[in-house]
Amino acid sequence: MQFVITRELHAPREAVFDVIADPRRRIEWQSSLREVHVADEGPPRLGTCWYEVTRGGLRFDLQITEFERPLRWAERGQGRIADAKLTVRFEAEPGAPSTLVIVEAEVDFIRGLHLVAPVVRVLMPAALRADLGRVEKLARATHN
Repeated sequence: MQFVITRELHAPREAVFDVIADPRRRIEWQSSLREVHVADEGPPRLGTCWYEVTRGGLRFDLQITEFERPLRWAERGQGRIADAKLTVRFEAEPGAPSTLVIVEAEVDFIRGLHLVAPVVRVLMPAALRADLGRVEKLARATHN
């Protein structure tokens, strides 16, 4: 299952990137999460690994696979029910007060769970749009 979400956030590109690219901040804006545990010390970078547990108790092991501040960020994740890839592009004119965020997601369900894909195709993009609204608020607060 694949989908793309595009949303303009009224915050500077660097601030938006910094919120999304830091797994430690994920719990602040991703509504589906209960906990996040980052294995690596220091700031996020290419290769940073972490795991997160959803409110439903599902664990996903993740790794940053692209880290090109402030232009592009990607992760790869594996869990019991699905594997996923997420790529985020951040587009803005230099010094612009807004950022166009383009999220490309690919989710591969395992163990016959592909039957839930139609439901997830509706729910996941809606949740992600709401999560990006929280990213916008955090990025604006960080920037001010």
